[in-house]
Amino acid sequence: MKVNPFLRKLFPSSCRDWKFWLKTALVAIAYYTTAKLALAFITLPGDVVPIWPPAGTSLAATLIWGYPMWIGVFVGCYLGQLSSYGFVTTLWVTVSETFISIFAAYLIRRLIGNRYILDRVKDVVIFIIVGAFFGCIPSGIMSPTILCLSGKIPWSLYHTVVLTWTLSEQFAVLIFTPLFLAWSQNSRQTVQLVKKRWMEAAVLCFLVIAVSRIAFGGGYPVEFMVIPLIVWAAFRFHQPGSTLLIVILSSIAIVGTVKGFGYFVRDSQNESLLLLDSFVGVIALTNLLLGAVLNENDRAKADLRHANATLESKVKERTSELATANEEIIALNEKLKSENLRMSAELEVARQIQSMILPKSEELNIEGLDIAGYMEPAEEVGGDYYDVLYTDGVVTMGIGDVTGHGLESGILMLMTQTAVRTLKEAQEYDPVKFLDTLNRTIYKNVQRMNSQKNLTLVILNYFEGRISISGQHEETLVVRKGGHIERIDTIDLGFPLGLDEDIAKLINHTTLELQPGDGVVLYTDGIPEAIDIHQNFYGLQRLCDVVSSHWHLDAEQIKQTAIEDLRRFIGKQKVFDDITLLVLKYKGSSIVSSSEMRSLVFDQ
Repeated sequence: MKVNPFLRKLFPSSCRDWKFWLKTALVAIAYYTTAKLALAFITLPGDVVPIWPPAGTSLAATLIWGYPMWIGVFVGCYLGQLSSYGFVTTLWVTVSETFISIFAAYLIRRLIGNRYILDRVKDVVIFIIVGAFFGCIPSGIMSPTILCLSGKIPWSLYHTVVLTWTLSEQFAVLIFTPLFLAWSQNSRQTVQLVKKRWMEAAVLCFLVIAVSRIAFGGGYPVEFMVIPLIVWAAFRFHQPGSTLLIVILSSIAIVGTVKGFGYFVRDSQNESLLLLDSFVGVIALTNLLLGAVLNENDRAKADLRHANATLESKVKERTSELATANEEIIALNEKLKSENLRMSAELEVARQIQSMILPKSEELNIEGLDIAGYMEPAEEVGGDYYDVLYTDGVVTMGIGDVTGHGLESGILMLMTQTAVRTLKEAQEYDPVKFLDTLNRTIYKNVQRMNSQKNLTLVILNYFEGRISISGQHEETLVVRKGGHIERIDTIDLGFPLGLDEDIAKLINHTTLELQPGDGVVLYTDGIPEAIDIHQNFYGLQRLCDVVSSHWHLDAEQIKQTAIEDLRRFIGKQKVFDDITLLVLKYKGSSIVSSSEMRSLVFDQ
């Protein structure tokens, strides 16, 4: 049974991921702790409070660590409010509060995507309107309704409780969510700024605390003096610094207002705190917009510097073309006198031979299919292999990865291609016989070479919308028409070739049906294991996301989009492994039918 892709995102990919459960526990503890602190400021029957920080922390956790964090929100919310409402009522209130974190996060990600939310003015406006305003309304209505139905609060207070509940969560989203978002994105940069400007940071923090204490502890109406201090923090310490100071200001203001100090004190404590929520909320909203404007300004300056640097480099490049050409000629002449030139020439010959046996564009033009392939070696000669062979209506695709790089790996790749084509021309489609024969050939040659090389290899046979998969390699990505991806693990379909002479008992195969618009994506580990300058892995999930979101394009465009995204991720980092990608889309038109051939390919 197919599961909605969004519902799959609500649960962890693996129950054994200890990092996920650690994050979940932290979220539960944070929600429980902040809930207990908030319940110290109860102003209405039914333990209703005008300040509810857990709403902000739960939304931040969901945006930063993903939708499965609802588990921690649920546990923390239930335990935090169990003493207030009892088992059944707490359960329903917990469902309502958990829903708000998922609902608001879903709306934000749907409109903004996976970008950093506080980086652009447009995104900040969406966050404020969707996350803080509309996202909090459902919970502000559902939870009070549940409490009224359960008799925890009288219906005469329903409208007051709805207003209080909604404003308390909107306040929390504006104050606490940006704090965690900002520090999760720019904490390292902010720490460096504080170390560099530690005296300025200390003075700024002291002034915020002093003004807040005077306004909400001494009874002097100087509340608005904190606004220029927050602006100062935004300019000098960016969003992490300014959001932290707003939280400090809020904490002091709440305690002071409850004790009866400050401009916002009224006869009703509930009204006092709601007025305070509005005041601090406006400051937070202004700070978010200011921070986004400053970020956009910084990017514009960086782009301008880059444009100037590029222009200067182009001018220098044009003026030094003759000198560069002369230096290259001298360098080439020097290489002709060294032994390294001989090795380079041999590698170049092997590289050219390797390139020559890759499928030509006209070979990929097969009726009913849209195919595109790409291979880039990390060194002069790579160890990746891919091929597309078409004979008698059967399309055989193979992709593999030889251990290591260089000439020896390239030679083993050439052996593999030759052996696969030989078996293909012999119309050997039995997966066990095919891979067993291929393994024996590779194994004996590797032994003769006294080499330690081996390779992973998967073979796909396509015929009339059906595909047979055998061999052990990376996961095979089956992409359905709408972009939904099914990941097929090949660990149990074969064994690395060249390691052992007899692997027949370890070979298996699986088959699947393709509908028009479906397809298959094959890749080598050079893509998911590519790293950027911060040593972060590109990851298979990112490749899946790119393929899924661009599946409506043709195979060549999908391939090009994926490679361009990989290039942007790698940046200036060195490419350490060969990069190979093969994209196949089934267009739906039939290849000449043959029941005998179908039986030969799929009924082994």
